[in-house]
Amino acid sequence: MASVTVTTDGAADGTLYLSWYVSDSPRVVGTIVATDPVALPEGQTQVAGRYTHSFAIPTRSDYVGVRVTTDPAADSGNGSFQAVSAPVDCDPPR
Repeated sequence: MASVTVTTDGAADGTLYLSWYVSDSPRVVGTIVATDPVALPEGQTQVAGRYTHSFAIPTRSDYVGVRVTTDPAADSGNGSFQAVSAPVDCDPPR
């Protein structure tokens, strides 16, 4: 699950993209497995929500994560990502 809050000036429509990925390192965005768009409507200055993705289990990657990007590109935070250890019941066992 990812909890996301976006603050915008609301001057124009935009899109937030949550790109879910698997990786062998917590410091690198690996293979993108899905991308969810979230509308950022003109005139609205804050959008917040909790978003989920069900990763295919088993995964052979050590980490799962989400990267946040926007269109148009944000002044800060664009491309931020966070990874966590993949569930221990993944195959192969770790």
